[in-house]
Amino acid sequence: MEWHTEEYREQLRKEIELLDRKSLLLKVMNISLEKGEDVTEIENKIKALGI
Repeated sequence: MEWHTEEYREQLRKEIELLDRKSLLLKVMNISLEKGEDVTEIENKIKALGI
């Protein structure tokens, strides 16, 4: 079945990695917002991930 192929597993690993990055950036963004800091750069990094 398709989900057993190495290509499919690699695709899932890449998607998980992107979601992990986005999650981390969102956490950093939240902390920055709580401190009243500018989050434009973080927003741009999130948009660059294309998720």
